[in-house]
Amino acid sequence: MKYLKLFERRVAQLRSDITLTYSLDVYTTHHSFGRGMGRDMEGYDNREVTNSEIVELVRYFRVPIAEKIDEGEIDEDVNFIIKSKKKMLSMVLIPKCDGEMWWRLLVKTVFRESDKFSLRTGGNQLVLTDDDVK
Repeated sequence: MKYLKLFERRVAQLRSDITLTYSLDVYTTHHSFGRGMGRDMEGYDNREVTNSEIVELVRYFRVPIAEKIDEGEIDEDVNFIIKSKKKMLSMVLIPKCDGEMWWRLLVKTVFRESDKFSLRTGGNQLVLTDDDVK
């Protein structure tokens, strides 16, 4: 019995130390290459979104994205959105699974967020925001 309790304690300790690591690659689609929706909207910030801004936003959301993949809330080929008022940017991503722990994120479109302008989302679409980042 003593050995069983020691074994159970060790298993619990190992479980607390286990972390999942997903590799996330970022690619852009032809549509996102122009990097600007809303050019016709008065007052919209239509500066081009740079590659470094795209990579930085995905890095900012990497933990919640990995958690949602692990929880089964992000499915392959089902668009989801990351939105950050802090970073003043949002994007639609298309996840592609290249193995259990390797995902490609295709940037479908980008949009500069502001108090006046926000990327529209679908009713059942997964949207990650600043509140999801820990």
